[in-house]
Parts: sequence; structure tokens; C-alpha cells
Amino acid sequence: MVYPKATIDGYTRDQFLVDLMSEAETDIRECFASGAHSVQLDFTEARFSLKIDPTGKLLRDFIRINNRVLDRFEHYLRERLVAHICPGRFSIIFYIKFDLFLI
Repeated sequence: MVYPKATIDGYTRDQFLVDLMSEAETDIRECFASGAHSVQLDFTEARFSLKIDPTGKLLRDFIRINNRVLDRFEHYLRERLVAHICPGRFSIIFYIKFDLFLI
């Protein structure tokens, strides 16, 4: 879901994930550097992943990617990150502190 099944010539899935995580880290750090007290990360893929993969493997993969991004942050900044998870269409909305999200 994150990387095409057909590989991109000369660009491995692993390199793609490293680049993806680096860009996510940069975006978050720029928010803090601009004065944000906290940063909300939208994680709508959580609910969607369970619809296309009821086994939860894809969800666990997404959580691992998020955790690898979070590992790049100091503890005091991780405490100021929250995830927004909702099924869409203005239904129930959840906010989760990422420290509770680790598996």
C-alpha cells in the first residue's frame, strides 16, 4: 500500500521507507521549530488498513513505520505528538498519544 508492488527501478522499498520516514521527521520538526506546542499526525491508514487486510499485518507494518519515526525524537517531543484516527465521514474521532501506540 505504501510502495508499489512493481518495484521502481533503482529505488528499493527499503530506501523509499527511509526517505519517507526522513521527510515525516523533517515535517514534524519544522512544526515544532515554527512554534507548535503539539503536532497531530493523521493516521487514517489505520482504519483503512484493517478493511483491506483484516489480519492486521498491514496495520502492524504501519505502526512499525510510525514507531521508527517516533524513535528519532527526544522523549519531551514525543510527549507532544498525538495521532488522529477516524473512520472518515465525520464519524467517531480518536486522539491517541503515541506512547500508548507502541507494539
